[in-house]
Amino acid sequence: MNFRSTLLKSLRVFFSFLILIGDSFAGELDDIRREVRTVQAASSSESPTQPAPNGSSSECDSAAPSRSPRKPRQAQSFLDDDNDVESELTTLAVTVAFWGTAAVVTSPFWVPHKLLRDDLDAITGFRVDPYANEDWGFLLIDRPDSLRLSSFAGSLSVDYGGDFNDLAAFGIDGTMEHATRWGADARVRHFRESIPIGDDRLTIGAANLTYRFAQSPRLAFRSGLGVNWLHDQAATDLGINWIYSAQWCVANPLVLRSDLELGSLGDAFTSHTLIRMGVQRGRWQAYIGGETFHFNSQTTCLATTGLSLRF
Repeated sequence: MNFRSTLLKSLRVFFSFLILIGDSFAGELDDIRREVRTVQAASSSESPTQPAPNGSSSECDSAAPSRSPRKPRQAQSFLDDDNDVESELTTLAVTVAFWGTAAVVTSPFWVPHKLLRDDLDAITGFRVDPYANEDWGFLLIDRPDSLRLSSFAGSLSVDYGGDFNDLAAFGIDGTMEHATRWGADARVRHFRESIPIGDDRLTIGAANLTYRFAQSPRLAFRSGLGVNWLHDQAATDLGINWIYSAQWCVANPLVLRSDLELGSLGDAFTSHTLIRMGVQRGRWQAYIGGETFHFNSQTTCLATTGLSLRF
């Protein structure tokens, strides 16, 4: 009996130790899973309604309402005029606040469109090499040779990144768009993290339908909606995604790109930011940049380098 009880106690201690070291071995990817698959709901307690003191209700009910003396008709007319003016001012203030808020919220769309003097009916053609001619840029807009250029354009990018610690990521991006301004893009990031008990792996991706809402030969803005996902051996989580992207041919041979994505994934609010600076040579572009992935309170940052091909 003593041996059996000693054995059971030893097993309990051993399994408790395994649980403890398992928690300590959980890495950054495990924190992402926890944010995506755990509902972050704060419990709120309602305070009970306090009963009125004894007798107070009956006293209020029994008390006769006091009747205010009737005001002269002229004074009442002045009060009605003041109320009308106050109501008009309130309506005006609400209207100004509404349209002011709408203008600020939509400014990322109409401000670039106005600054670039974009014409939505413009005839557009694509160049695979933005610096092939003196009038450089990815787009040729309302020019005699616009129709002779391709009405489709796409790109494929492959990159590698890491956080200068135990986390590394292999990424693939793809885009395709038409002269009508509609297009699509997709990205996939496969993460690998070294932890004391081996490697942890996780895949995050997104796909969007986009529209090029503002353009010039050297600068283009796109936005769109789509889906994002997280996949590992345990499960696959889905969510919605919104993207806002800009691409700028600064000067030969530099190209800048910036993306902002907001959405949901499982139980988490997500955001993704991307900044790249590339050197363009013909169809090819070598670039360096940075990315951040945010899941509720968990943020992962990567430094990346890669190669892109336009076609």
